[in-house]
Amino acid sequence: GKSFVTANLALTLSRIDGQQVVLFDLDLRRPTLARRLGLSGSVGMESWLAGETNDLRAVGRRFGTTGLSVYPVMSQHARASDLIASARFDELVAALSDLPKSTIVLCDLPPAFVSDDAVTVVERLHAYIHVIDEGVTPRRQAEELRAMMEPAECLGVVLNRYSGRWNDSYGYYAARKYARYYDDPKS
Repeated sequence: GKSFVTANLALTLSRIDGQQVVLFDLDLRRPTLARRLGLSGSVGMESWLAGETNDLRAVGRRFGTTGLSVYPVMSQHARASDLIASARFDELVAALSDLPKSTIVLCDLPPAFVSDDAVTVVERLHAYIHVIDEGVTPRRQAEELRAMMEPAECLGVVLNRYSGRWNDSYGYYAARKYARYYDDPKS
């Protein structure tokens, strides 16, 4: 779902020559990025936010030869809401605003309707991308999310796990309609 989309977006953007991408796992209740990206260790964002480590660099991992730095959560944390609403999190947001403008910062958030964690994070960030799980996310919930996340800007919506067929109006069949789009109109 959302973690898969976030990780792939971060990896893709980090492959642009010279592009720096910073990816934070902020789903402290059900972290998945470390496992998904094959990262190991015992110090993660939960440790830094709880004050168990003071060096944020100890949390970050460079991802291969790309321009990606990942700040994973290594274990679930029972006080997730407290950590997200803490002064340490405010310190993180202030540090992020000092990064070069060309740096792309992505955060993997918990589901918006499970707790108030996502709303608390988005209150401090500029924008978000809404990941909708086709067949799971009710239309009403998708519509209510935008109001919940204001004033942060919704940059777009990703329809994940689309189960349509290749020949429906969103699939490859639709591309056939445009097969001759670039042909010379005079011929």
